[in-house]
Amino acid sequence: MRKITDDTKEIFEIVDKKGQVIGKAQRNKCHQDENLIHQAVHLYIFNQKNQVLLQKRSATKDLYPGCFTASASGHLNISEGFKKAVLREAKEELSIDLKKKDLKAIGKFLIKAPTETELIMVFFTTFSGFLNPAKQEVEDLVWFDPDRLFDLIKNKEIKLTPSTYYFLTHKKIIKAIKDYFKQ
Repeated sequence: MRKITDDTKEIFEIVDKKGQVIGKAQRNKCHQDENLIHQAVHLYIFNQKNQVLLQKRSATKDLYPGCFTASASGHLNISEGFKKAVLREAKEELSIDLKKKDLKAIGKFLIKAPTETELIMVFFTTFSGFLNPAKQEVEDLVWFDPDRLFDLIKNKEIKLTPSTYYFLTHKKIIKAIKDYFKQ
């Protein structure tokens, strides 16, 4: 049996499609029932070379081990807002201290994956400092040139989590990435 480092008994708030809290459920239940919508964040970090950072998920993650995902991502704690959650995840996963003013909110998306449904807020930021990934969360960090990344996705040469695949093939996100570099 594969070792899992995620707390499968962790409690998530269950929300409706608009994000209104309607209940609570354990992580393992949420990850097995697409009707239990729960909230999450994705942070895409860019550097001064106009590259985007993706993390390869640890082999001990409960879902999608070894797949590439956003620079930092995770679920909201009980009564936690999206900005607070994304700042916490950046700290927990990459050991970086960002401020709310460093974040650009791109939008909120309802994502149906094979076994779960998440309401995910996407953020962008620029960072060029030292990254110290948490080993139980992150197997590897890779900076990608966006055009190269889009080619890898198109040619199915990179394994992404379902939500990351959705975002990196969504016209609004692709446009936002290109516009972000023009700033």
